[in-house]
Amino acid sequence: MSLASRTKVWPVAKAKAVSHLASNLVQCGAVDASPAHKMSLASFVGYFCKSTALVACFAPTLAFAGVVDRVAAVVGQDVVTLSEIYDLGGPFIEQRCQSTLDSTCSTKAELEVLDALIQRALMRQELQRLELTIAPEDIDRGVDAMARQYGLADREQLKAQVEAEGLEWQTFRDQVHDQLQQMKFIENVIRPRVTVTKNEIVDLYQRAARDYSGPAAAELEAFALTIPDDLDEAGRLAMFERALAIVDDLNAGRRECLATVKEMDSGTYAPRDGKMGTFKKGELNPSFDAMVFSTPVGQVGRPLQVGNALLIVKVAAMREADVKPLEEIEDQLREQVFEAKTEEAVAQWYQQALRKASVRILLEKTEEP
Repeated sequence: MSLASRTKVWPVAKAKAVSHLASNLVQCGAVDASPAHKMSLASFVGYFCKSTALVACFAPTLAFAGVVDRVAAVVGQDVVTLSEIYDLGGPFIEQRCQSTLDSTCSTKAELEVLDALIQRALMRQELQRLELTIAPEDIDRGVDAMARQYGLADREQLKAQVEAEGLEWQTFRDQVHDQLQQMKFIENVIRPRVTVTKNEIVDLYQRAARDYSGPAAAELEAFALTIPDDLDEAGRLAMFERALAIVDDLNAGRRECLATVKEMDSGTYAPRDGKMGTFKKGELNPSFDAMVFSTPVGQVGRPLQVGNALLIVKVAAMREADVKPLEEIEDQLREQVFEAKTEEAVAQWYQQALRKASVRILLEKTEEP
């Protein structure tokens, strides 16, 4: 199973919060702080985080009712229990299986979470073999960084917040330890396997440059029809139908746009020969923006009510999004390539480690009641 597929265990809302988390933990001095490395760590830390909530990101789910503990797997000398599966993936398992009639759903979901726990155990064993440990002072610096991230004055305030959410302080520190250990694994085991070439950056640029482009911009012409204050509902409906007919005539070429502006505009746009201006995608209000950027160039869009007027807008020209030059976004592209290759390297390492290790999965041998 690839790392990308295993991320289904803990979907993360956005990389931004996770990236902040990784950046703060990098300040602990446990890992290298190069920009590309931070990005890969953010992705990797996100794999073990359920959400960006203070405790949820680091803490296991506290008790899942109905779980009878038993051995789920043996990884070398380490034992993984069913309760550990529910500590890490209880909400995922519950969500996955709450609306299905598949009697094997829970076991399948448990096995997905177990896979993540086996990977974690193998990583921990590899770090032990390399004699790479996390010292208590590293954890202290990580905890202090967390306090700063959440705008708390010091470690004691963080402790109070954690305990107020129902988690023991030592359990929280253990989770910080696990995160630092995982980051140290990336730094010392995975990162030496990952290189990013210029050709890979150029290839990504050619495939995804428009993702980094600025917004498109539309040059608009318009005229406004004033809606009388005393016009009743029927009169407003009739006025809107008339405006639709004008739009049809303009788009069919039965009316000339400038002449219609001069004839019908309430006074806002006629002095400017109907010129409304140039607007980038996203600058107008959502309904206006949607109408403008879905209307073909040279066509007039559906009338929109703006205040006490019906606004009739023609898309006179459209400027395509400006694609940023490679030099301007090269660092971002390098981070993306590095992140993707790091995920691949972790997946490859895991498969190799599985083949070498003594791993016995006992969970699937136990039938659900």
